[in-house]
Amino acid sequence: MLMSRMTKLNLGIVILITSAVMSGMLWLGRIDQDFFSYYYIGQGILKGKDMYKDFFENKGPVAYGFFAGLAAVFGREYGWAVVAASSLLDATTVFFGWLVIKEWTKGIDDREDNKWWWVEAIAATAIYKSVSIGNFMGGVYTETIAMGGLMVSFWLLEKRRYKWSGVLFALAVLTRQTILFFVVAIAVRMWQKKTRKDEFLGWLGGLVVTGGVIVGWIWKAGSLGYMIENMITTSLAYSEASKHLVLINLVYRFAYETRLLFFMLLITVSAAVTVMKKQPSSKKIGFLALVASSVLATFVGGIFYFHHFVQMMPVLGMSYILRPKNKVLQMLFGWIGVFAVMWVGVGFLIYVFDSDSEIDNLQSAAPVIEEMRNKKYMVSVPFFPRLYIDYGLPAPDAYFFPGWILKELDLPNREIHLQRHLGLEEEKLRETLFLMVYRSEREKVEVDSYIKDVGSRFRIVKRNDYVFGDAKIEVWESEL
Repeated sequence: MLMSRMTKLNLGIVILITSAVMSGMLWLGRIDQDFFSYYYIGQGILKGKDMYKDFFENKGPVAYGFFAGLAAVFGREYGWAVVAASSLLDATTVFFGWLVIKEWTKGIDDREDNKWWWVEAIAATAIYKSVSIGNFMGGVYTETIAMGGLMVSFWLLEKRRYKWSGVLFALAVLTRQTILFFVVAIAVRMWQKKTRKDEFLGWLGGLVVTGGVIVGWIWKAGSLGYMIENMITTSLAYSEASKHLVLINLVYRFAYETRLLFFMLLITVSAAVTVMKKQPSSKKIGFLALVASSVLATFVGGIFYFHHFVQMMPVLGMSYILRPKNKVLQMLFGWIGVFAVMWVGVGFLIYVFDSDSEIDNLQSAAPVIEEMRNKKYMVSVPFFPRLYIDYGLPAPDAYFFPGWILKELDLPNREIHLQRHLGLEEEKLRETLFLMVYRSEREKVEVDSYIKDVGSRFRIVKRNDYVFGDAKIEVWESEL
């Protein structure tokens, strides 16, 4: 897999160049609204806002800190921000993932003389990029940030730098909650490495101290209750509200992002072959522990966006190394792999040439709205977070994503959030512009729902409307 004479520098350069070239596609296709949500929060943090009191989102504090750093460097140049972050994060994950898998497969795959290492490096990077840039959208996600930290944590574990491994694992978990499931793989790997008690305590100390400092800082700011509500309560409620759609969501995802189905088939074949192999049980347990961690992290919420499968990538890499030696199974594995790579290419072509550019255009070239000149705040319904950045106006409260308070999402605690939103002061309402944006009947339903449940209480009236392509933007103001 990796020639001994090849330096890590050469490997890193190949991976970074490949990642940067592929991240350049983000200029051509649609950038996911998730990126703009987090970037908007990052901008707010730089202006003194609290990441949990002043924004309602269900991600970890490290993620928001990361986006605050991006916003500090790039400001409103979010195009450069998303390309730079995507390039560096994905390259970091692939590079350290490569080194970790090399360590984990010692004694199973010790090939040294491989002149095609650079082809493997490009292919590995392209496959990984296909879960940060999907068929119809791409960006920087909490999964891609967290997986970079997790792979560095695993690598430090291999180097027996246990304290720092614990630190990185804590940062990864406080970026994306589901990373916690990888503690299963870490525990098994420590057992395989015959980790001493003092080494384990060092790892645990790094984890606890790092987590304690971050959580303690949030507690001191008076935001711990908000953090628990956003990260845990809301995430569980969101998952509960979607549980009856689990199978439909999965089938839909595999249909529209077909490469993911082939990735899962490759992992399943390798897992089955590994179980049947006559080799030390410790080797089997290590791989199966990684499979279990990845599956739990990816599937536990019952919501299957393509970028959630970032958490399956380490085990997919190991599946390639552990591919079957039996000729029949090897042929099966090979053909599945061919189709997987083919659909990776198809996905990138769809992204570049057939993305939903109307939405992207709506957000990146929004029309001049005269009524905005004297306003301090805005609300976008439905949720177009890039508009907040383009127009340079914040939302009047934490619910910049109105979906949390609309009946369509139907969260169990929706009424609590709705009442908080309805408690906005009259002065703020008079300084707020409400943009009702829609191109389809589904979006019109959201607009009508907001006007009925919220607008009537805020006494908003339509002042103007703008037509932009096939989209309509209605401008509403409060008469309070």
